[in-house]
Parts: sequence; C-alpha cells; structure tokens
Amino acid sequence: MFPVSLARTLSALRFSSFFSFIISIYIVLAIVFICLFDRAVTEDLGHSFDIAIKNFNITAFGIFNSLPLIIFAYMYQTNIPMIYAELEKKDLKHMWKVLRNGTIGATFAYWCGGVFGYTAFAAKNNVKELMELQNILKCYPNITCLLYTSDAADE
Repeated sequence: MFPVSLARTLSALRFSSFFSFIISIYIVLAIVFICLFDRAVTEDLGHSFDIAIKNFNITAFGIFNSLPLIIFAYMYQTNIPMIYAELEKKDLKHMWKVLRNGTIGATFAYWCGGVFGYTAFAAKNNVKELMELQNILKCYPNITCLLYTSDAADE
C-alpha cells in the first residue's frame, strides 16, 4: 500500500514500486535460503519436507479462513485502470499479458514463501500450537523462544 499512497500516476510511482518489489523478492528469497541452507533452523531438510507434506490438509474451514489473506494479497484490481492508462499499446491483449504475468509472479512468490516458510519450522515440536494461533503477530514476541525452547527441553 505504501507505493500507492505516494503519487497519482503509476509513472510517478516507478521508484517506490521498484523498491517495494525488490524488498518483497528479498524476503521470499531469504525464506527459501534459510529453509534450504540454514541447518540451525532446518536440521534435516528431507524430514521437514516429509512432515510438511504429511500435514498438507485442505478443508473448507481452511479455505474460508485463508480467504481474507488471499483477497488482501491480490488487491491490485484498484490499480488496473491506472495500469491500462500507462500502457503504450492500449488493447486487451497487452493488458491481459500484464495481468497474467503479474498474477503468476505473485502466486509463485506467495507459494514459495508459504511452502519454504512452513517447511523450515515443520520439524519443531510446537509448530502445531503456533499454526493454531493463525496469526504470526500473536506469537511474534516469543516465536524464537518458543521454537527453540521446546527443542532444548527434549535434549
């Protein structure tokens, strides 16, 4: 939302939008690399993927619970008229291409962040309790303490 609040035309937003895009990509890449390469977080990657795949469960409650997040994630429809006005070739073919590529890119980034973010902590003992909170802000102040304390208690 930050870039949208700065100016009235998309061309005026190019620097802040680019900066926001780079930060988003950096966060996704950081999540992926921490999951794949940081053995302090993910001790056994294969075991973590097995647990994540075993816990994969789609329910009607889960879909409706995730719906507000999905709607928020794809809130660019308010910018569609401004994007169309900024196109050099204003036709449906080019607009469809812009929307398709943006949606595919955003979906891939959200998918990578979700899969690798969950896999990174799937082997922790209390991941079920943290996931049941359904809000990272509810467990944020003590998240590292909670994640690592339960492992230390087992040793």
